Amino acid sequence: MSKIFDNIKEAIQSVPTKLNNVSSQTVHEFGEYPIQSAFLVRTPIEKVFTRALNVISAGKFSELQDKHDIPVLYHVAFVGSFNNKNILIEKNEVINVDKFKQSDIKKNTETLRLTLKSYPTLAQILTNTVNYMGDTNFFDYDALGADGKRNNCQDFVMALLDSNNMATPEAKNFIYQNITPITKE
Repeated sequence: MSKIFDNIKEAIQSVPTKLNNVSSQTVHEFGEYPIQSAFLVRTPIEKVFTRALNVISAGKFSELQDKHDIPVLYHVAFVGSFNNKNILIEKNEVINVDKFKQSDIKKNTETLRLTLKSYPTLAQILTNTVNYMGDTNFFDYDALGADGKRNNCQDFVMALLDSNNMATPEAKNFIYQNITPITKE
């Protein structure tokens, strides 16, 4: 096992929640390789999720989407190439680090190519992000910020970019979708 993987393993084991098995295996397999290229992925959230929000809110969610002109909610993820293999890093209810598949591109998915200023390894990217966000924010998830503080895929990907010197104004505009009007009502 490489020293780099030991470092990420140590960082991850120091927090109460660990990466799932697939993510751990992906980090083990690709953790020591430097990033070669990267892009962001923005995919409309499945209608099943928005229907569920509508059921829970007795139709209010759709009304608020219409009222505030937010017709679609997006899920955002980071994809980096390590050892000539695209690796997806995303935050759902758990952190997911896995080989990127063509099936991950859904209808109406948008991408944004990133310009790299440095070439950290996969393990360094994750370690930098954990250190930047703190253990709790790295692993905990709150999609809409019901408790007043949102911690979702957008916040995670932006922190990953900020902590690894990859953030740009263009990337920030691509990542963030202002849903505050919906969550405030």
